[in-house]
Amino acid sequence: QMKCWYERTDLSLILNLADLTERRLVRALDALESDLMLHRQQTIFERVKEYLGIKPKGVVYDVTNTYFYGKKCDLARCGHDKEQRKGYPLVQIGLVVTREHGIPILHKTFPGNVHDSRTFADISKSLEPLGIKGGIAVMDRGVTSGENTDFLNDSQWKVLCGIKLDPGIRKALGSDFQAQDLCSLGNRVRMHQTACYCNERPYKHGNTHGRLISCFNRRKAQDAEESRYDEIQAAQSRLSQGKTIKPDIQPFFTKNGRVLESKLNEERRFDGTSFIFTTSDLTVTQAVFAYFDKDVVEKCF
Repeated sequence: QMKCWYERTDLSLILNLADLTERRLVRALDALESDLMLHRQQTIFERVKEYLGIKPKGVVYDVTNTYFYGKKCDLARCGHDKEQRKGYPLVQIGLVVTREHGIPILHKTFPGNVHDSRTFADISKSLEPLGIKGGIAVMDRGVTSGENTDFLNDSQWKVLCGIKLDPGIRKALGSDFQAQDLCSLGNRVRMHQTACYCNERPYKHGNTHGRLISCFNRRKAQDAEESRYDEIQAAQSRLSQGKTIKPDIQPFFTKNGRVLESKLNEERRFDGTSFIFTTSDLTVTQAVFAYFDKDVVEKCF
């Protein structure tokens, strides 16, 4: 319906484009996605930098994807869909914005089967012609990997990224770690409508040395615990009826259906806790704000 919509607007008068057909519209989109697209984005950003008088000191990077019902998109591949629409081919879209003001720098598309963490290496090469060869790269934990961190470190980038709780973090924190123990005035970081309690320790991600920042949110901890209890009770009811339960709930039960309190206590230790890794010299408060305010890239999407 693009042609009908166009004819109802004043665009034909403003742009002086006669006989705008569907074919012309489609070809225009194809032209935008040509090999010159990256050069056009670079040209636009150079003008934006001059007009606004900005010098990017860091970037925020994120990846999203979109799925297709059709089968004719050459770039689309089956992969991990964030909307859980299984069976549809995807295209990944990587977007880079300035860390200070969230100004779009450039975007790039990737096949749907390329993991998020592998896309920034490609993107960073496209940033070099713009004079952006370093600074702080802020990335969501879905884009993070040890391999990616090492690449960025070798490329003179500072890293600020979320990382998932894994055996390496559990070992670094030790068996005595309790998220609740972070709750002290000295660890408190107030952000918008909530507060979290944070501390840091040396940590090695991949082969790169930096700092691990643990962030505890009381509200999220309570919600996580109550949600787990809901699932445990639902599983108990199903087991009493001779039914199966979800695979991720099974570790909380013995073979005869008894709840393992030790397992519940182990999981409770990390409720409401998220983890940030950084090689930058930002303070804990600055790093927490920089990471959790990364919604600037979401707004640009």
